[in-house]
Amino acid sequence: MLEVGDEFVFEGGAQMPEGFCPWAWVDIYNSVSALAAGASYAPWNNREGQTIVCCTDGIRPVVFELHAMEDWE
Repeated sequence: MLEVGDEFVFEGGAQMPEGFCPWAWVDIYNSVSALAAGASYAPWNNREGQTIVCCTDGIRPVVFELHAMEDWE
């Protein structure tokens, strides 16, 4: 369903980005909304505004690199 390099933008609320896997969204939503609210994952992550999360599909896990964005177009 997702390909390496796919990018999605979360615009707030609980709305899943179009084309995103619903099950993966359930797994990563807490981290996405935390970053959107300004959470920090330091000292576990060396970069502010970033974290790495994974969906719970044990057979085909997908790893997501999440970044907080100040401005985007």
